[in-house]
Amino acid sequence: MTVETRDGQSTLRSGFAAFSTQIAGRPLRAYQLEAANAILASIEGGMGETFVVMMARQMGKNELSAQLEAWLLDQASETGGTIVKAAPTFRPQLHTSLARLSGVLRHPHYDGKVKRAHGYRLAVGNAEAIFLSASPTAHVAGATASLLLEIDEGQDVDLDKYTRDFRPTVVTIAEVSDTSDGGHPITRIVETYWWTGLPLHEQCDRLIHLMRETWRCRRVVVDASGLGTDLASRLSRAIGPTVVEPYVFTVATKSRLTYHLLAHVSSGRMHMWAETGTYPSPEAREFWSQVTSVRPVLRAGNQLGYSAPKARGHDDFVTSLALVSWASRNVPPSPAQALLRTDQPSHRHIKRPLATGREGRF
Repeated sequence: MTVETRDGQSTLRSGFAAFSTQIAGRPLRAYQLEAANAILASIEGGMGETFVVMMARQMGKNELSAQLEAWLLDQASETGGTIVKAAPTFRPQLHTSLARLSGVLRHPHYDGKVKRAHGYRLAVGNAEAIFLSASPTAHVAGATASLLLEIDEGQDVDLDKYTRDFRPTVVTIAEVSDTSDGGHPITRIVETYWWTGLPLHEQCDRLIHLMRETWRCRRVVVDASGLGTDLASRLSRAIGPTVVEPYVFTVATKSRLTYHLLAHVSSGRMHMWAETGTYPSPEAREFWSQVTSVRPVLRAGNQLGYSAPKARGHDDFVTSLALVSWASRNVPPSPAQALLRTDQPSHRHIKRPLATGREGRF
């Protein structure tokens, strides 16, 4: 079981053992409580740490998971919050997890407070747990883990699915500058960061430093769909709501973003740096691999989207490119040096020549 955590209440650890005995009716053993207390401490401290819990069969890993879920729902029943739990299959794995959580909550204390919806959601007051399949074809957009993200039987979850839908982390930095002929401004990509698999709290800390200190970004557009909602909120608080624009993906908003990106690229106003060495950087190699492999998807009502081939399954660089294109529409041109602090050394990508030949074309 892999667990990622969010902010929580200060009473989580102190009350959990009593909850296990008095409400769940199945007191946890010392080794189970040790894992639970570490997870709850991370939630209390807002550390967003990731834990891998491994136990031999019949040692109570699933019971621990169900009691943790029930306790967090209990504590957030008034303030609200969401747990997202994923597993390789919905049946039997998540179906069993739902039944186990329901069993923990089968107590007079919760009479009239527990609600089930759509076969995969369970709520206690204003807090809910959402159970999602992590199979390669499952759709998980729209689920926000504000309390806890769990991946059950993580060793059996497809790695591409996990990194794409549960842990995508690609950042694209661009400068907007005037053209010599007075035409439309040019958007030049000067840096990409590829942090797939980085713990969420580290992502947030690094992003804040990059956006606010290193690059002094004037406009930031961040994917606020599903699990990205919390990250977008933290960035907005740290950098400012006038700078940060959360972008929630739906069929309609992705279509709008895709059309905007196509217009931007087709007009020749989107440039990527040219690699000068014998071997391209991993970021540039992955960028061009995704850009050249994604395919358009036309839906009803002329709604346009894109998707990656099933063999690869990645389009996060393309999505990041689309978001930076959207961000640049409201950014007036400024000197390139304004992107950097005067006391910071120039970044290596600033020195790269912009692509003017085949490599820079989309």
